[in-house]
Amino acid sequence: MKRLSWLKTKVGLFQDPRIMYMLSQPNGDTYVVLWFFLKDLAGAINDNGLVYVSAQEPMTTSLIAKAMHRRKAFIEKALDVLEQLDLIQRDEMGMIQLLVWDDIQDYQKDEHRRQQTRQRVARCRAKQKERQEKQQEPASETASATKPVMPVPPQEKNVPAENVSAHSVSDSPQAKPEPTDTTVISYYIQRFGQVNSLMGQRLLELADDWGIEPVCKAIDIARDNGANNINYIQAVLVNSNGQPQRKENPYAKREREFDEYFDEMLRKSKELRFWENAENDDDGRNSAGNDSPAGA
Repeated sequence: MKRLSWLKTKVGLFQDPRIMYMLSQPNGDTYVVLWFFLKDLAGAINDNGLVYVSAQEPMTTSLIAKAMHRRKAFIEKALDVLEQLDLIQRDEMGMIQLLVWDDIQDYQKDEHRRQQTRQRVARCRAKQKERQEKQQEPASETASATKPVMPVPPQEKNVPAENVSAHSVSDSPQAKPEPTDTTVISYYIQRFGQVNSLMGQRLLELADDWGIEPVCKAIDIARDNGANNINYIQAVLVNSNGQPQRKENPYAKREREFDEYFDEMLRKSKELRFWENAENDDDGRNSAGNDSPAGA
């Protein structure tokens, strides 16, 4: 039989009246040590609380005394005390058995309980799997019985025949139309770099729908926000109703305001010089008229 690796000990052990009685006796602490010594041997043997050398050879008082380095008479008296407290019993052969073995270590009951738990969990998982399979079967049958027919989208107006065919083929992963070198594609390449065929086709479609200039503005806005995404460009066009406005960064705004201020000051300076020159000319003409002879 498998030997135990540990023993159960209840909290409040030293409040147990039997332990308190043993401790109240002369050398009672040794009685408690003997009690734990017997429990340790019973756990190593693990045979319903029996303590023996073999099934035919009991654990004698002499062997216990030698193992605990105590006198035989003392061990005999301690065993009598344990027997009086209904902790052990001895048969006519001197075989010792712990009477409270089930309370100390009910290994077999615990193992049986664990086995029942494992079986119950296995049955529960099997039922769950069976229910999931039953739920999936009707769904798969319904899906196979009624396959949805995808509607064919109508062709857009003002789209050339070659673009329509390329757009219809672009849905399949095998065919990818080559982009045409148009203004929006070139502008996108200047801002972001290389462009793949699908991106180029989408840019051409946006240019057909919204115009070249709005798409280019939307590309600038996407670049300002670090969004190298055709869906973002399309969202800018949709949200602005085809009139995207690029936001100025603070540096560009200050530079523009300074240029406007400088231009205004330059214009005012020119106007001021113009009027000053005009006044000087008037003054010159007046002084010249005053200096001329009266009879002239």
